[in-house]
Amino acid sequence: MNRLKFQCLVIIALLSSAFAKGQITLKTMFYYPTGMEKFHYNRAIVPELLWMVQKDRARYRRRIGCSYVPLKTRLDTFPAVTGYEIYTNTHYILLNAGLDYIIHPKKKKISIRG
Repeated sequence: MNRLKFQCLVIIALLSSAFAKGQITLKTMFYYPTGMEKFHYNRAIVPELLWMVQKDRARYRRRIGCSYVPLKTRLDTFPAVTGYEIYTNTHYILLNAGLDYIIHPKKKKISIRG
């Protein structure tokens, strides 16, 4: 991912945090292709933008996220049984959502002043 796209993503995250009424997280992950993909694509660093909301005293938390996976090929052609296979650079945008349930809620601390 080039530097301009990353800067735009950070600016959007910072501007939207003022209106989000929740927690916004920007994290990076290391994508390591496995299986047949490991022969065709290089490893990549993947940014993910998460938004989490938890209301007061609620036992659940909602979250939604978006990841951008830029896969670049190691070579442009690969030998195959019937000749050659051609792979191009691939880009994935992954959307995820979830609901977290709190099993053991925090107890309120009682402060005694006197």
